[in-house]
Amino acid sequence: MTNHIKPLKKFSQNFLQNRQIAERIVESLNCKQEDIILEIGAGEGVLTEHLIQHYCKKITVVEIDRRLAKLLEEKYINDLNIIQDSFLNISL
Repeated sequence: MTNHIKPLKKFSQNFLQNRQIAERIVESLNCKQEDIILEIGAGEGVLTEHLIQHYCKKITVVEIDRRLAKLLEEKYINDLNIIQDSFLNISL
């Protein structure tokens, strides 16, 4: 079980915790192996976990919170490209 990290007001964080909702969201995407996914604000990775399970080819996560970026890196070290920054600072 994940050690839950307290959401920070300064980042307006609100974490998805319901795994069934995350699974329904990912199923509705109809991900294919060749799809490239960009997840903004992955939090503790509940949605990320389901994206990985559905064999998405490449998943990039942008997470502003260092604590969460570190958690995601440790949890999914070989499955994600993690950018620890504000999405507003990223050049697509």
